[in-house]
Amino acid sequence: MEVSLLALILTLSAWIALTRNLSRWIPWLYLLLGIGTLVRVDLAIPFVLMLGFELLTDRPRRRQHLFWGLGMLVGCLGAQELVRLWYYGDLLPNTYYLKMTNLSSAIRIARGLWVLFELAWQSNWVVFLLPLAVFIFRRDKSVTLLALLFAGQVAYSTYVGGDAWEHKGGANRFICTALPLWFTLFGVTLSSLRRAVEMELRLTGGWSRATSNLVALILVAFSLWNVNFLLGEYKSIDRWMLRLKPVYVDANGKYVDTALALGKLTRPGAKIAVTAAGSEAYFLPDRYFIDLLGKADKVIAREPIKAPVSLAGIADVRPGHMKWDYAYSIGKLQPDVIVQLWEGDFKSAEPFLKDYVEVRLDDMAFLARKGSPMVVWDVVK
Repeated sequence: MEVSLLALILTLSAWIALTRNLSRWIPWLYLLLGIGTLVRVDLAIPFVLMLGFELLTDRPRRRQHLFWGLGMLVGCLGAQELVRLWYYGDLLPNTYYLKMTNLSSAIRIARGLWVLFELAWQSNWVVFLLPLAVFIFRRDKSVTLLALLFAGQVAYSTYVGGDAWEHKGGANRFICTALPLWFTLFGVTLSSLRRAVEMELRLTGGWSRATSNLVALILVAFSLWNVNFLLGEYKSIDRWMLRLKPVYVDANGKYVDTALALGKLTRPGAKIAVTAAGSEAYFLPDRYFIDLLGKADKVIAREPIKAPVSLAGIADVRPGHMKWDYAYSIGKLQPDVIVQLWEGDFKSAEPFLKDYVEVRLDDMAFLARKGSPMVVWDVVK
């Protein structure tokens, strides 16, 4: 949910930076980027790139940029660090330990490159790379900044190994944050290319210009259609016309239904083990949720990777979904109800399920701990 807000913050920040002759905008630029790091800490990457760009290109106001930029960056990141140390006792976010530790850098970066290649290929690689052609026509600071910010997000996505959901198609949430800048570069490139063709062919008459406009419109429509492919599914027009549901609507509906069923199955204070630790926990704030995959569990986050990992199977690597420990999460924490096991991994969970029995409610199956007073046994089948 934070991606749309970060995309707005980054796009607005780029616009402010490109109007840097208005010195009154300088504090607001860095305040906005600072807010972005509070939404998600990795917005520090474009923050640093933006600050470095301004220091190099806006020499008359370099001191202002240094004071506001460096001050806001250190202040926002430092404040988060202090709160994290006080509340969690950790130097780094839990997801850092979950996704970045105990995984080979070569595997991680190879996976990041793979998902980047998939994105370019699915979107039509010619269309995806077209904005790079802008430097044939223009090499000014404006296009350089936009390209730098987009490249920074691509590099970050590659370094961390991408996200866990690229198998659904489209850009992951790291690259998606900077896609508005990519579209801006795309538009500038098409405009520059069109002007170059008109000058080369001396298209000055009314009909010639109309033809040029029509060709440009067709190219834009074709490009947008290509960019919105999801795993080769040629349904972009249907999605734009709302004749197809967005990708995750059905899944989220299922999780909401699961939360409603759990509300009837358990009493407040019950411990519930899940792998989908979002919607279900959101709708039941008075229950205690055990995250089997460790996003909210520092013990799991620091453990070795359980999923098989190799360069040959790089497409199957899913950051944040490769660590679990049923001996700890089930055997030690003793959940009252188990909603899911990761990818149907019953084999490694079997030794810890002897005290559990399958129950059904609202056409859904759960595992409930025998005799648990936190389970409403009267409602189950």
